[in-house]
Amino acid sequence: MAGSKYFLDKQFDKAIGPYQKALDLEKSDRKLESRWWRMLIDNLGMAYGITGDLKSAEEVFRYGISKDPTYPLFYYNLACTYAERNDLDNTIQHLKTAFEYKQNVNPGEQMPDPKTTRCGASCKTTSSVSWSNRSEFGWLAGSLGRRRGCRTPCSEGGELRFACGMGMYRGSAVAVTSH
Repeated sequence: MAGSKYFLDKQFDKAIGPYQKALDLEKSDRKLESRWWRMLIDNLGMAYGITGDLKSAEEVFRYGISKDPTYPLFYYNLACTYAERNDLDNTIQHLKTAFEYKQNVNPGEQMPDPKTTRCGASCKTTSSVSWSNRSEFGWLAGSLGRRRGCRTPCSEGGELRFACGMGMYRGSAVAVTSH
């Protein structure tokens, strides 16, 4: 698939055309196995998000959810789209759902590890965006726990940083601080 070659070469703008064409064909006559169909949705949505087209990214992930409502990475990547918009409520809602369905990943696939800086969340000591005093913060911080090398649990001070798009979205990460 030409889109995958471009995607793997980080030429995300060039990946969109072939991926979108493949998705349009799948919408009219689905032929791909579930695993490959999911990859198509994930990669197309991430390519849109990485190139800054968050509206199209959201549409692709929502379409994926409408057809495969228990696949967790559609929710995770939709959370990334909302995080890029600095929308905490929707980010948290979709992260919760993603981790509720974490057992439904493809064989050999894993949910992003929220304890690493490349994907998920990481503990930091400084804040850029404060969403303190939110009840959802306690759930998010407690659920994601400690990052390797972080001495303080995120829920006891410090910052929770959710890195969008498994470390691939451009722009800043969403940061949450507790007091």
